[in-house]
Amino acid sequence: MQARKESFPTSDVLQIFQQLKELSSVIPDKLTQQLCSGLKHMHGLDTPYAHNDVKPGNVLITHRKGQLPLAILMDFGRARPSRKHIGSRSEALQLQKVGLYASAG
Repeated sequence: MQARKESFPTSDVLQIFQQLKELSSVIPDKLTQQLCSGLKHMHGLDTPYAHNDVKPGNVLITHRKGQLPLAILMDFGRARPSRKHIGSRSEALQLQKVGLYASAG
């Protein structure tokens, strides 16, 4: 059995948003939901993983005729098993705050 390769144009998020200045709010919302869904999946694994490098340049947008764009999170070179379980937004903000002060010193 031979794998079927499917090819379609891709762009990063910054290129897409720069090219399409009058985007419907539905498209950015859908792209954000797709990215959050992927991150939620990574965080929900038996051994949760942290991407550690989420930024516009690491998000590709695919275009298929007749369909909404699809966001794909790329570059997992810095992904690592999570060191700490974060159960709430306030815990995440506290950890981020501690990390910022730790790296400033």
